[in-house]
Amino acid sequence: MVRTMARDIEHAYRAACAAEPTYPETGATRGGPLPAGYPLRTRRSLRIGSGPGAYERAGAFVLSWGPQRAAGLAPHPDTPAEEGGTVLLVPRPGGLRLPGPLIPCRVLWAEYGPDRTGFAYGSLPGHPECGEESFTVVRDDDGTVRAEIAVFSRAAARYTRLAGPVARGAQRLALRRYLRAVARAARQG
Repeated sequence: MVRTMARDIEHAYRAACAAEPTYPETGATRGGPLPAGYPLRTRRSLRIGSGPGAYERAGAFVLSWGPQRAAGLAPHPDTPAEEGGTVLLVPRPGGLRLPGPLIPCRVLWAEYGPDRTGFAYGSLPGHPECGEESFTVVRDDDGTVRAEIAVFSRAAARYTRLAGPVARGAQRLALRRYLRAVARAARQG
């Protein structure tokens, strides 16, 4: 059974590597207004600490898929987010591999700077949603560190379309979890 799952994941990963994003506005979470035509469009920000230590811890956490792991998703391959990289997010609530959709994504941009670190990924064919999410850590001039998330998406899979508002509610809950996880990472150390 484990070998079959590993083979399925590897097959899905190879297919994702050859695919293109499922929407035209790639990179739109980097700045400016989010594109129209998506039921979920939001930017969220949370103050998570201050100083270089909090910034470095939070940035490293984000780039190593920490927010996704905190929400029960494991990246495959398990490498830091890099622009142009392809990843499958594999549901693993509580560390268990349960049947569920493999979530193919492409890292569209990544930034590693003294005051802004983060990345965005976009949906590939087979993703339950169509759109993009970005995860950024920002250090303001006064030393305040903030976690920021931007997202625009619409249902892509039949089951997410049928779930309608429930699916969007689950996404909003995931956004809050992501932000809280980055805040915890910034405080550790």
